[in-house]
Amino acid sequence: FKFSAADYLLKPIDEDELHTAIYRLKKRLADHTKAPVNDAHSRLALSTAEGVYLIDSSSIMRVEAMSNYSTFYLRDQKKIIVSKTLKEYENTLLGNNFLRISRSAIVNLDYVVKYRKGDGGTLEMTDGAEVEVSPSRKETLLEKLSIH
Repeated sequence: FKFSAADYLLKPIDEDELHTAIYRLKKRLADHTKAPVNDAHSRLALSTAEGVYLIDSSSIMRVEAMSNYSTFYLRDQKKIIVSKTLKEYENTLLGNNFLRISRSAIVNLDYVVKYRKGDGGTLEMTDGAEVEVSPSRKETLLEKLSIH
């Protein structure tokens, strides 16, 4: 198990043991790739120069990256700038309603008002902001929004 092996098989390989090992591997992969569940009460700690903000993830409208900083736009028109990259928050946020739509943005789909067609397209958010969608992420977005 030096390399985090999910299971092992001994020769001669028994078909039932092989099926069991494959089942365990599939289960382990499914558990590992599941995004954390974001319910209305999940909280996120955002550390800034002023202190640490504890916010409900459901209040996040979008997160935009700028170099090594991330700006959290909240539904109460508040902005929180943290000195961490978007990548560091991606796994925490992605799940039920959050979707990465470009290299520099993750949006909460609950706050999307309109999708404008284009190369990748643009999302209009409830606060009036327009966020560009990367062409490579357009299909995933349209599936999530159930637009075909």
